[in-house]
Amino acid sequence: MGFTTYQNKNSESDNSLSMAADYAKYLKKYTDTMDKLDAIDEDSLSDADLEYYIEVSGRITSKLAEVAAQ
Repeated sequence: MGFTTYQNKNSESDNSLSMAADYAKYLKKYTDTMDKLDAIDEDSLSDADLEYYIEVSGRITSKLAEVAAQ
């Protein structure tokens, strides 16, 4: 579940326990993803892999900026 889906689903919910569980799942996925990205040695990537790495990092940063602006 993406964060936008999480927001839409829970903005209409009165179930705090369900919202907290969904949020915990989201944070776990985020933490796992960031740990994997941080573990990548950018110097060992091919040009194509580095380009993809930069693209993915940019998408994540963009999504985080959207959330922060709300």
